[in-house]
Amino acid sequence: MKYKTRFLAFFAAMTLFNLASNYASLVVFILAGTVYWIVAVPAAVFNILGNYIGAGVAIKKGAAVIKKMLMVVIVLLFFKVLSEFIM
Repeated sequence: MKYKTRFLAFFAAMTLFNLASNYASLVVFILAGTVYWIVAVPAAVFNILGNYIGAGVAIKKGAAVIKKMLMVVIVLLFFKVLSEFIM
């Protein structure tokens, strides 16, 4: 049970650090005048929606489901990077 609690706490902290880095990047790009608002607004909306759904899944289903989802994302990212490397 302790491991489950630590994993969820880690995931929550990781989400907060991700949010902080996103805000810092947003400020830098706004100040530089390079924000494509037509892309940025929908991306922000879907990011918030994904975080909300992910938090709900983590609370309802627990760490086991989050670990499986994380592995799927890592595998997909691996194949994306591999395909870019090959081409």
